Amino acid sequence: MPIVVHRASRRRVSLAVAALLVGLTGAATLAGSLDVAIPIALSAQPLGEALRALAKEANLQILFDADLVAGRSAPPIRDTVSPRAALARLLRGTDLEAHELAPGVVVIRSRDEAHTKANPAAANATT
Repeated sequence: MPIVVHRASRRRVSLAVAALLVGLTGAATLAGSLDVAIPIALSAQPLGEALRALAKEANLQILFDADLVAGRSAPPIRDTVSPRAALARLLRGTDLEAHELAPGVVVIRSRDEAHTKANPAAANATT
């Protein structure tokens, strides 16, 4: 015996599916956002390990050169803050900065490198 679905039922199912998809899209937008506060629990550790842990907790891709963070340590963070604020805390007191390359993708680079890319004429200037 075939199952018969009435038009009104189909419409309710379609609306429910649409609502679910909209909800999932909104959740995906929040995942990996740099500005949404989340609970972060990082112990004091080498900076590279702290950046990897933050990436995992915040659902981000944090890209960095291992040589750039080698020998640097990161303070502990146990707070509900945005990943952007957490990155600022981890990088405070260094010559490094976080650059958002795309939504959910952050590149750690030296401020000197960022300045050179922003002002190519300065890199070519002679003293």
